[in-house]
Amino acid sequence: CMEMISVVSSHDVWFFGTSTQDNWRSTTNFLEHYDGAGFTLVNAPDCSPCDIRSVYATTSNDVWAAGYASGPHHIPSAVIEHYDGTQWSFVSLDFRLSDSYLTSVTANAGNDVWATGNDYYGFFYLHYDGTKWTRINPSDTTQDAGATIVATRNNHVCVSQNTTIS
Repeated sequence: CMEMISVVSSHDVWFFGTSTQDNWRSTTNFLEHYDGAGFTLVNAPDCSPCDIRSVYATTSNDVWAAGYASGPHHIPSAVIEHYDGTQWSFVSLDFRLSDSYLTSVTANAGNDVWATGNDYYGFFYLHYDGTKWTRINPSDTTQDAGATIVATRNNHVCVSQNTTIS
């Protein structure tokens, strides 16, 4: 199942999805890269058992993935991974994010990465400046847990939230 697409250019497109086996008992992440000529299967983020919720590429060697891993007693813990063009690595946060999950990741560049998430205290943003991650709690705590964050090429970041219209 294809879940998301990240387009850097017409010859640098990333497709992320999951496939299931054993009557939906196990799920495997997959990642494909389109280079303008064809598709290549790339090693996907593997944090089993985890759920990657968002993938975003700024270049072919700067791809970010965000989601959560199931910890002890099935308590979620936020996960961020980075692909450097060769391999994925877990990104260490400068603070603990237990009982939390990330819903979206985006970037203007490798030193301007943003993520959205939710934990026991509510909705939050994470920002990476190329050196460290910072947690930002929005003043509007009514944000939806499923909010999506989008970076624009002019160094702005926009957040959209799920809204129910009745």
